[in-house]
Amino acid sequence: GTESVLNYLRGDSSNEQRNGGTFRDRFFTPLGDIVQSQPVLVGRPNAATYTGKSFNGAGSYASFANAQATRTPVVYVGANDGMLHGFDANTGVELYAFMPDSVIQNNIKLLTDPYYSHRYFLDGELTVADVYINSAWKTVLVGTLGRAGKGIFALDITDPNNVKFLWEKNGTTVSALGNNLGKPVIAQTSNGVWQVIVGNGPNSTAGNAQFIMINLQSGTVTTVDTGGSSDNGLSAVAAWSSYGNGITDLLFAGDLQGNMWRLPVGASSA
Repeated sequence: GTESVLNYLRGDSSNEQRNGGTFRDRFFTPLGDIVQSQPVLVGRPNAATYTGKSFNGAGSYASFANAQATRTPVVYVGANDGMLHGFDANTGVELYAFMPDSVIQNNIKLLTDPYYSHRYFLDGELTVADVYINSAWKTVLVGTLGRAGKGIFALDITDPNNVKFLWEKNGTTVSALGNNLGKPVIAQTSNGVWQVIVGNGPNSTAGNAQFIMINLQSGTVTTVDTGGSSDNGLSAVAAWSSYGNGITDLLFAGDLQGNMWRLPVGASSA
């Protein structure tokens, strides 16, 4: 039943074949393989990061960083058991796991099949940054499904003992979204507006090369089409602040057809 599948995904081995059940055996560990998702260590913030900056919240960042100085350091990584895992960096003990809805819709129950052939479920890169949203500093993690599917999600990981879900997008809710194979960018695009920025990647519904920006606070999605040829997709994005003021004003990304695109933030075309 659904409950036994859920328990299996959580690490319960009682229904595995070696224990008299019908589910695939996991002899060494219930942790799925880790391939493209690089581990990210989140510990003490650097209080001097925004010294001298004048955007909203910059003056209170040092206080936030100092308040988080003693939080438990955590290593976050995505695995192909379909979960984002958070491990205590001091002890190795798992503190947290999150399975996006997109993973569930991608038939994660196949992991229980004794004849299971490997596939990707949560295989994308992770990005962590401190952002000023809802009038407070937060540490935010953004991850993607990578080769596993069309999905991107954001979590508030300020307190590793109280992780909070922010939002999730997929290829159905955002038709421009393909497979994100690069590292998401978290950047402030105007004073007080923090966004996740990605190239839409290959395999989107329309097959165009598009920039995608998702407002971290509201989850609102903005897309900009490059106008490049069809059967295309945009790679990971590089962000640039021309004035060094902590606000990104230019985005750069390449597409599958060999073009390099430059997008001024706020422009309707690259």
